[in-house]
Amino acid sequence: MPGYKDVKLRWQSGESGNPAGRPKGSRNRATVTREWLALTIRTTNPLTGQEESLSIEEVITLSMVRKAVEGSTPAYVALMDSACADRQRIADAPAKNRPGEPPTRPNEPGEPPARL
Repeated sequence: MPGYKDVKLRWQSGESGNPAGRPKGSRNRATVTREWLALTIRTTNPLTGQEESLSIEEVITLSMVRKAVEGSTPAYVALMDSACADRQRIADAPAKNRPGEPPTRPNEPGEPPARL
C-alpha cells in the first residue's frame, strides 16, 4: 500500500481496539435460540389434536407441516428448504466438488468426463 509505512498504527502491539469487548461467558444469539427451542412444553399436537409433551421446535415444525398440508405454499417451501437444503446444495454442485464422488479429468467438449 502506498504510504503505509508513514501511517502511525492506532494501537500498540497486544493492545485491543475494544478493551471492554464481549464479556467472558456471554452466550451468542444462536446458543440462546437453541436453548429456547429445546424447551419441552405440554401442548396439543397440531397434527393429531392430542395433548403431548413436545419441544418448542417440534411444535413449530408440526405447525408448519399442518399449514403445508392445508395448502400453504410458503410453509411447504420453508419445510423443503429446511429438510433438503444440504442435499440440494450437493446436487447443484459440479461433479468434481461433490463429496464422495471420484475425481474427474477434463475431456474434449461434448465428451463425458472420464473417471480417474
